[in-house]
Amino acid sequence: MELNKLVCDAGILGAGGAGFPTHVKINCKAEIVLANGAECEPYLTSDYRLMLEEPEKIINVNDVLDELIQQSVALVGKPAALMNKDDKVRAIRFLSDAGAFLVTKSGDKVAKYFGISKYTLYSYIDANKQQEEKKHG
Repeated sequence: MELNKLVCDAGILGAGGAGFPTHVKINCKAEIVLANGAECEPYLTSDYRLMLEEPEKIINVNDVLDELIQQSVALVGKPAALMNKDDKVRAIRFLSDAGAFLVTKSGDKVAKYFGISKYTLYSYIDANKQQEEKKHG
């Protein structure tokens, strides 16, 4: 089942005062993600304190995506330019299992990195899902 459907069916809402439905946020297609660190209630300063006192704990998800791509290449054991279809499917399975495709625009970046179209990328993801369903079905 898709993450968005699970979140919607569970009725998960944002923690802010507006209680915005989380499934709507997940379904949005954003060009840029900006985490502003603004507190939503008076006297809440945990985000501000974290940014001041422990900036190393603030994570850039694009750096995480780059690291996951490098791990997928290491798993296969050859550069993307030398990978055959099975190698790429294996690398993309790793990325999918690691949650890489939860990052906005990750599909574009991964497809470009592996020299495949987004259509091909999603067909590889679907093929991996079908293999898993056969194993557990």
